[in-house]
Order: sequence, then C-alpha cells, then structure tokens
Amino acid sequence: MDVDGGAGDRRRARSSDHRSRVATSPRQHLKQVFDVVVSGIVLVLTLPILLVAALAIRVESPGPVALRHARLGKDGVPFDLLKLRSTTLVERPTSMSKVTRVGRLIRWTSIDDLPQLWNVLRGEMSLVGPPPAQPEHSRQDPGAGPEGLRVLPGITGTWRESQRSNAG
Repeated sequence: MDVDGGAGDRRRARSSDHRSRVATSPRQHLKQVFDVVVSGIVLVLTLPILLVAALAIRVESPGPVALRHARLGKDGVPFDLLKLRSTTLVERPTSMSKVTRVGRLIRWTSIDDLPQLWNVLRGEMSLVGPPPAQPEHSRQDPGAGPEGLRVLPGITGTWRESQRSNAG
C-alpha cells in the first residue's frame, strides 16, 4: 500500500532520470565526491545522536520518527526529502500540528535535518546549495520549478542563515 501518496511515481521518475545527478565537469565531480565523503563521515559520526533523537521522538508522541517530503531536485527531478518528525501528527489536514518539546530541541540544533545526509549520499542533494523546491510552489512560481533549478539543492546555504537570523 502506498502510504505517502504517490511516492512510487516519484521513485520511478527519479530512477529513470538519474542522469541529472551525474556530474558533468571536473569541478562538479569533485564537489560531488566531497559531498558524498563528508556526508558519509558525518552520518556515521552522528548516528548515536540520530538514535537518541529517534528514541525521544518515539517516546514523546506516537507516529513515525522520520517523514518524507516531496521536493524537486536538479532539473525538476522529484525526490523524497527526509527529516526527523518535530510535530505531533494531526488527523485532519485543516488542523494545525503542534511542535513537540523534542521537536523544538531538534529544530533548534538542526538535528531534524541530519537524515538529509542520506539524500546527499543518494545524489539527490548537496551539502551546500539552494533550498529544495516544493512541487506545489513551482506550479505557482515557474522560477522555482524545473527551469529555475540548475544545480542540486542543498542542506544548507545562504538562504538557511537568513532564515535563522530572521527567526532570531
């Protein structure tokens, strides 16, 4: 049963168009190798933190520990962005979900973004780059869609720092 509403279609599209994730220049290839090596090392080193966070999420509220969010990558190729869950789950989409105590901590420390290192290992994201586009926003703003995404989206970048300073 396809629980996340169309993930199978995204996986098929992703697997059939993996060419957009292949580096085309020596500089891009070096950046891709750097991203994979660093994200692999950081993922291994932060595994204990991820396990503690997952346990805390599971104890605090029912539901999955991690969530998949549909995003558009380089050249508009869809992929599932991974994040640790930081809110309570709601039964009705019109309800507002509430940030949990553990959720506040993992958001403040950016631990909720650590699963995105897996997206980097898979070649769907880079460590540094523009934010991944949301499919529904790309329909409203053509510049945010496939035409506007010429590079791999990143876990962090200047956009992330401006978000932090505005939240501050």
